[in-house]
Amino acid sequence: MAAARVAAGGLRPRRVNALTWLGVALLPGTAVADVLEAGVLRQIELAGAPPIRRRIVAVERPGARGTAPFIASLWGLLDRIPELIPRALPIHTGG
Repeated sequence: MAAARVAAGGLRPRRVNALTWLGVALLPGTAVADVLEAGVLRQIELAGAPPIRRRIVAVERPGARGTAPFIASLWGLLDRIPELIPRALPIHTGG
């Protein structure tokens, strides 16, 4: 019997594995919010393990922000993250 291979690299291969033949994966909630809500996958608890928390951060250089239209568009998009990505938290700018 040939050995099975599991893609463990990026989100997309792990999501595909969970949705197809493997049936299980460790993924951020935002990566599977749509299929959780649709009931295609269900969230499970890892017995005896603390909750897994993974944060992604937005960074910028200190000082004045650029004035290019792209930068204004990017900040507008970042402000809408909770609306665009289920279960995502809003961005807070330190300062």
